[in-house]
Amino acid sequence: MDTANEQRTKRIHDAIDLKVTELKKIVTDSSVVYTAEQLYDTEKRIAALTDSIAGYVTEAVVAHSLESEDLKVQSKVLMKQSPVRMKNKGVRPVKIHPCRGEPFTIEVGYYSKAGLSDKKAEKKGGVYPELTLLGVIAHHTPLSASDIAQLTAAMCSFSEAVFILEQRGCDIDIKTLRSITYHVADKARIAQQADMALKSHTVEGKRCAVSVDGGRIRTRVPKQGKKTAKKRRRFQADWKEPKLLHIWVLEDDGKICRSIAPWIDGTMSGPDAVFMLPGYYLGIIDITAAQRILFIADGAPWIWLRIPALVEKLGINPSKVRQVVDFYHAVEHLNTVANLRKGWTQKHRRQWVSRQKNNLWNGKVDEVVFAVREITKGRSSKRIRREMMYFENNKHRMQYAKTRNCKLPIGSGPMESAIRRVINLRMKGNGIFWLKENAEAMIMLRSFYKAGRWHNLFQLATAVDGMENK
Repeated sequence: MDTANEQRTKRIHDAIDLKVTELKKIVTDSSVVYTAEQLYDTEKRIAALTDSIAGYVTEAVVAHSLESEDLKVQSKVLMKQSPVRMKNKGVRPVKIHPCRGEPFTIEVGYYSKAGLSDKKAEKKGGVYPELTLLGVIAHHTPLSASDIAQLTAAMCSFSEAVFILEQRGCDIDIKTLRSITYHVADKARIAQQADMALKSHTVEGKRCAVSVDGGRIRTRVPKQGKKTAKKRRRFQADWKEPKLLHIWVLEDDGKICRSIAPWIDGTMSGPDAVFMLPGYYLGIIDITAAQRILFIADGAPWIWLRIPALVEKLGINPSKVRQVVDFYHAVEHLNTVANLRKGWTQKHRRQWVSRQKNNLWNGKVDEVVFAVREITKGRSSKRIRREMMYFENNKHRMQYAKTRNCKLPIGSGPMESAIRRVINLRMKGNGIFWLKENAEAMIMLRSFYKAGRWHNLFQLATAVDGMENK
């Protein structure tokens, strides 16, 4: 009598033969179409057949892999390395969703925390170590999970992602889509925090720009107390500042190097948390070997106060480092100063700003600081003092003529673009509120996607470190 695996193999062979026969029939019948609608329907039928074949082949590969003795040994080693003692609960049927084709059920070894009853173990969830080694996430194959998470990051909403997936023949609801998407992001972040290295370009001998900035999104914080008349939980919708890191490589003429994708990432946590990210990314690209490193940002003190410590921590030669306040932010502050000066006409204000802007551009920073000081002299309002201190504290970061002579940019346009593309276009809008942990996940997904480094994110998400695969 055939074994279960032999029966499965025979069933898969028969199913594939049937689909191939249907495909051959389309070819041998010399199907002719006369309208766009007919061709559309024919292509859809062909795609459905080839998708089914891909699904059956994936099932066969997974089944054969799970029978491998090497994989069984690796799974036992993985469980022994777990920080908590795990107990083998035998094999269990698991429904696996491939990227193409129908889901299939397969029996896989299951482990749960030792000392728990079966009921509690079932409630708390366990681990399928062999699936973890194969990169299966939330019962979806690696390519399936990657496609779902990437599409969710790319679209403007979860509903749009569901619609596109349905068009591809993937029947998935929003709840499942969210679960898979956040699962991918969580696993990637955990691997990153464990300092798992990424395969990345080295920047040896190259010039790099590093920028940190913040955006604005509305968060959703549940309130205690009675529900609304529609039985919904009340919540606060406060504005929070997600912080983003952007690292890009420069050509010798100071323009962006298009052949090397940038590194973008962010967090909903505070300044210290976002400055953990440069430490990670600048480490994996070997920033100490770079020819020149430009730190460019607006005048926010929380940024500039942390850069010296970062440079020291990474062991960067300070002579390679240049700090620059974004030129266009500085001009905005000149406009603010002019508008705070009472008694001036609009024409006078424009002339003053134009003159000081030219001074900044040509490296006459001391003249700009003196001019600002003259306007603010004798005035004690907080706004006046704040603008004066902005120029006083950042004058050594406003050496724009020298910076241009070094073929380095004086504007943080790529950073502003990243804030818009990663955060504003997906996470900011009327009626959009985020739980902090979900916003954190979406920022990471969008950052890698928009940077063109999705393969790096999934490399982290499928890194094996004993993480659960429920």
